[in-house]
Amino acid sequence: MRTSYALTRVSPHGIESLTSGGTLRINVFDALAAPIQNATIRIENSSINPAVDLTLFTDQSGSIALPGTPPASNYEITVTKDGYSSAGTYTVTQENPNPSPGHVSVANQQSTTASFAIDQFGSLAVSTFSPAGTGTFSDTFADESKLMATSSVEAAGGALSLITDAGEYVALVTASSILIQPQALQQWGTLEWAFDTPANTAVVVQVQHLSGSDYTLIPDTDLAGNESGFQSGSVSLAALSPTTYPELRLLARLTTSDPLVTPLLNSWSVGYATGPAPLGNVGFTLEGTKTIGTTNAGVPIPKILIDESTNVLGQVLIDSLEWDSYTIVPDTAYDVVEQCPDPLTVDPAQSQGVSLILDDATAHALRVVVFGSGATLTGATVTIDGPDNLSGQTSTCGQTYFGDVTSGTYTLTVTATGFQPSTESISVAGQTVVSVFLTP
Repeated sequence: MRTSYALTRVSPHGIESLTSGGTLRINVFDALAAPIQNATIRIENSSINPAVDLTLFTDQSGSIALPGTPPASNYEITVTKDGYSSAGTYTVTQENPNPSPGHVSVANQQSTTASFAIDQFGSLAVSTFSPAGTGTFSDTFADESKLMATSSVEAAGGALSLITDAGEYVALVTASSILIQPQALQQWGTLEWAFDTPANTAVVVQVQHLSGSDYTLIPDTDLAGNESGFQSGSVSLAALSPTTYPELRLLARLTTSDPLVTPLLNSWSVGYATGPAPLGNVGFTLEGTKTIGTTNAGVPIPKILIDESTNVLGQVLIDSLEWDSYTIVPDTAYDVVEQCPDPLTVDPAQSQGVSLILDDATAHALRVVVFGSGATLTGATVTIDGPDNLSGQTSTCGQTYFGDVTSGTYTLTVTATGFQPSTESISVAGQTVVSVFLTP
């Protein structure tokens, strides 16, 4: 009795081959590990004869397969697609002695798989600001340099007074300040003035704003008592909207019913809160977490490292940016008082913004970022005890900054309503950033 046999070699679809060599498979996927169709794959290898230089496109599964690939090392792979980030293998160089991933090797009768992630570009808008602060307009009337308009009035010797006409003081004079127009105004403060009013004299102060091309009195509906004028020496302007009234002008009326006596306005001032104000022409580096290798000392080499600068308005748009988490470092002239958001992440096909509040650099500074329930916490109390003993409240971005501190070891304590307190030991040296995660 004779027995018959049938022998079948089964290979995955697409890599059937009777030739020698190996199989090179390349997979391309996006940030969510979904396959990417029609990505361009270029495969080069000039170390073999004949040299290899192929350009192919991924199929619906985001892959290509090359059976019969000549066994060799140093297959250089580059993956691109219009509007997408790129990926590939890297050559050994002096700057990148330990590339990752390095070029691919293919062995005879073996299958080699290389996988790469690309995705649509995002963008990042960077804005730089100086810190919030306070300011004051004041005039002690040494001269008329801070006056816009006067009528029969004299500013000299530290006082504003009536002037004489034929040896007698005129009955009524007016004087107005220059326009008070703070940059990045957040809130008006207190209007104060010092005066001397002998019998039969008076000093009345009012507040104007610019309406079109004319200066008009702020109505009593927004500043009660302004239409008739103030004589007390102090009035709060805090209720005035900085949007409606971004600039003010002070108006003084000096009167006398005794032609031999003058009232005196010795000084006036207006306080205000400002900022953050745009800070222009700030250089910075933007560094991603993805790497392409390490130096001989083991230092990671970032894939994305960009040197940029904001414009005169404190703004710059970085387009065609690969998705990643990024660290932004301003030039050494500045400390970061607040970065919002922190951490900074750019997602595929998304536009992200980040604002930096910067102050003059100090030798040692600490910025604390507080999180709770997956978000930054506003109003948490942050205390450091050590070479310096300081305390502060977290901002709307959940951050507290301590500038110009003494380097050394500190006990950091963070408390917030509804959360368990956190205490830890930290070391502060140079520009130090600490993240604290509170438990409800």
